[in-house]
Amino acid sequence: MSETLTNCHAVTELLKATPNIAMKPRQIAHELKVLYPQKYGNHTEGALAAQITAQATRWMEVHPDLHRLDDPVHFWWGAPPGEGATDAVQPNDNPPSEKELYPLLAKFLIGRQRKIYAKRIDEKKSKNANGKHGNHWLYPDVVGMEDLTSGWDYAIKNWTSKAGARQARLWSFEVKREITRSSVRPYYFQAVSNSTWAHFGYLVAAKIHPEALPELRLLNELHGIGVIKLSVDDPAGSTEIPILARERETVDWSTCNRIAAENSDFHAFIQLIAQFFDTHTVCEAQWDVPYLGD
Repeated sequence: MSETLTNCHAVTELLKATPNIAMKPRQIAHELKVLYPQKYGNHTEGALAAQITAQATRWMEVHPDLHRLDDPVHFWWGAPPGEGATDAVQPNDNPPSEKELYPLLAKFLIGRQRKIYAKRIDEKKSKNANGKHGNHWLYPDVVGMEDLTSGWDYAIKNWTSKAGARQARLWSFEVKREITRSSVRPYYFQAVSNSTWAHFGYLVAAKIHPEALPELRLLNELHGIGVIKLSVDDPAGSTEIPILARERETVDWSTCNRIAAENSDFHAFIQLIAQFFDTHTVCEAQWDVPYLGD
């Protein structure tokens, strides 16, 4: 994105995409970092949020549709307060952080009829041997192995493995706090980029704005990445899959090799898969399996 892009233009365009939806400065900063990484990638969310808050008063003088709500501070684009619009303005309820969503996703996955064992991939554990942006959009947030032989007798597992029957499917998940109409494409193509190796790729969010769904469905038809709406309160029972992923027949092991060479978490994931095929068993303690007693 060109450096001529101003903070005012970036913020107003973001808010215009979701009129009458109030967003906190830090939420706006988060979206800008995703939408315009070349301009805002090196900014911290806190510092960028402070800039937005300080500059917005001047922007409001130029843009009468830009409004501020205090305690806590929110901004929105739409009808001003006092004209029947305040009831329509919905504070953008703050979903949990992405870090907090990872174990919730793991709880949903392990609760499926065919169990999917999750593993967190931390991009901070990467070598970055290819330079600052050499691994851009290479790693998913969470990966999973689905045990297709769960509940089978060991002898059956052993025999079907020797017969060449498929024993597992691999999954890739890109996790976001929420998906708005303006963030659909960058989020979706991030999931496309870092899920090409797996049987299934999904974009996961705790909140999905209704106006984002038509674009997500269109992109799914073209690229096959599915969408999961993760329930924060009841991930195992109330999580929805509004858009199913399209299955790839084979795993791209060449890409897996590249990711494993760069990231120690993904390397450990591949080792766990190898262990599963060698032993026909899953050691749950080695996976990110949450407690399901609640």
